[in-house]
Amino acid sequence: MKSNKLLVSLATLLLTAGATVSVFGSINRVKADSTVQQQGTPLVKNSQIGQGFYSPQQKLAIPNPILRTDPKTFFNSIKQGAVDTWGKHNFLPSVTAAQAAIESGWGTSGLTATANNLFGIKGRYNGQYVVYPTQEWINGHYVTVNAEFRKYPNWAASVEDHGNFFTDNPRYHNLLGLKDYKQVANLLQQDGYATDPNYAATIIRVIEQYGLQSWDTEGFNNGFPMNPIDESVATVTYEPGYGILAFHLNGESIPGSNYTFLTGTQWKVNSIATINGEEMLNVGNDTYIPRRYTNIDNRELIVNYVPGYGVLTYHADGTPTGNYLPTGGRYKNNGESIINGMIMYLVGNNEYLPKQYTQFGPGK
Repeated sequence: MKSNKLLVSLATLLLTAGATVSVFGSINRVKADSTVQQQGTPLVKNSQIGQGFYSPQQKLAIPNPILRTDPKTFFNSIKQGAVDTWGKHNFLPSVTAAQAAIESGWGTSGLTATANNLFGIKGRYNGQYVVYPTQEWINGHYVTVNAEFRKYPNWAASVEDHGNFFTDNPRYHNLLGLKDYKQVANLLQQDGYATDPNYAATIIRVIEQYGLQSWDTEGFNNGFPMNPIDESVATVTYEPGYGILAFHLNGESIPGSNYTFLTGTQWKVNSIATINGEEMLNVGNDTYIPRRYTNIDNRELIVNYVPGYGVLTYHADGTPTGNYLPTGGRYKNNGESIINGMIMYLVGNNEYLPKQYTQFGPGK
């Protein structure tokens, strides 16, 4: 009991002292095994919502963002994966995004929180899974059994695997390559993806309410130049059920901070600094979290410019290298420097790529 009180007091002290500013407040201290976790409430197959498994209370409806999470943050977290579905699977990004919001409750379902599984897909993903009780129809009646559900490293992987569902299932091949989101939504319903008569209308309403049609245009243009990834809010993306340590600017870790910065919590970013040789995000008074454990991880850089063109790189002294990196190219980020008054990332031997022309800049 003393240990629990100590943890609560520490988290309270961090927050009330102004050390951190959470965007969406509440702290959940559930600690889950990284491979297997059993939940108390069985998931059930619900053909009205879609092909996956859902909580018994979940119904097909427009998710209420006021009661759940910020729509902008949710969509920013899945955007690149959704836009990529067009190039990889010829399936519309706008429909993918709307389905993710509807079927995961804006990313707040238990399965999504535990395994980054946005669509309730069973099985294993690269050998990774979690265990949930489910109700299965066996010998004429429902029986609760433990079933494996795919565990993904992030939401983007869940979105991509959702695209695999359509390419692997011939029943839905009539959807592939279509560019009209209304037509795709209606065909989804006609093909039996969900049985609710309002399924197509719900998808269309989400798309139009949040302007997801623009994602389709980006997909048709190979996604470039893409809108910059929002760096103003960071979502902790670590092993589900665990947290990460925060640090002071002097490089010292903050004891117990991993009970505050739990996976899924979101924090306002005030500035970015390099501490202990890596970029960290300032989320409060002398409180920094490693960027690599958030949704704005920049260890891999994507050249973001007009399709068919490249971006000029520079030496550390500010002179051009004469080398152009192709749009869409992906490069390891080996560090950053201020060159010619701009933030540039080291991507080669004395070769720097301007941040402006990566997924963290406007690309133009």
